[in-house]
Amino acid sequence: MKLFDINKASNQLAVFLFVMGAGIMAAGVLLHVVSRVMQCPVGELESNASALRIEALLSQVLVFLLPSLALAAWVHKVNSAYYLPVNVPVGYVNAGMAILLMLVSMPFMSWVVALNEAAALPQGMHELECWLKEQEQTMALRTETLLNTSQAGILLLNVLIMALLPAICEEVLFRGVLVNWLHKMCGNMHVVIWLSAVIFSACHMQFYGFVPRMLLGAAFGYMVWWTGSLWTSVLAHFMNNVMVVIAAYGYHRGLWSDAYNSTCLADIRWWAVVASVAATVAVVYLLYVYNRRRAAAE
Repeated sequence: MKLFDINKASNQLAVFLFVMGAGIMAAGVLLHVVSRVMQCPVGELESNASALRIEALLSQVLVFLLPSLALAAWVHKVNSAYYLPVNVPVGYVNAGMAILLMLVSMPFMSWVVALNEAAALPQGMHELECWLKEQEQTMALRTETLLNTSQAGILLLNVLIMALLPAICEEVLFRGVLVNWLHKMCGNMHVVIWLSAVIFSACHMQFYGFVPRMLLGAAFGYMVWWTGSLWTSVLAHFMNNVMVVIAAYGYHRGLWSDAYNSTCLADIRWWAVVASVAATVAVVYLLYVYNRRRAAAE
């Protein structure tokens, strides 16, 4: 009888939380060292882009990626099963549809973002609403500090730190480890995908971006389920992030005058939203049908 069966969902969660806790502590210590070297107090990182990039690197790698890979390696060593769906290539067709989906859904997602930002809590939750708005402003300041550049070299660094790294680390955790663990607890993949999407959005600690981020998380989850490859969602996640990075760079370079992150409902073009919804549904349907036929042919 095994004293510790890593195939059990409860044991997997315990191992992951233990390693993640160690990663959080290590990231905290390293960030403190960095703040001392750069003479930037941890509480004042919002105004220091270099410190924020280091913080993002540490949190993504030590808190998200390494604990996920450690658990996956242990499970694979015990039963030779691939815990993470990374052994299946994305394929040109799926890659093209993943990128296309991110592009055609932009007007629709902008509308959802605007609706979410306009949401108001009940009168009795005024203090909570004030706290949420304060958190949102802090996150917005951190993001703007990172994106406020017109230098090509910093653009490439932002693509790496703010687009590629989160795409890999967050997908490995949320669409890899978390979905796998939830599937052991609940056999219904629709429930698993939406629950993981809710957790994915909640972990970003941004109430006024919760709904659009949840929808993105669900889309990434279905991509992995249908294609059998984590790289599909990694590519889509990267595409979503890199569009924001490039849009910010173009704005600060003066390539276009409108604010790249404007989400005012009054600026939304309804015909664009309707067209975006239709195109999004069409691409999702094509992605589903193509992979269903591909699976049947294998």
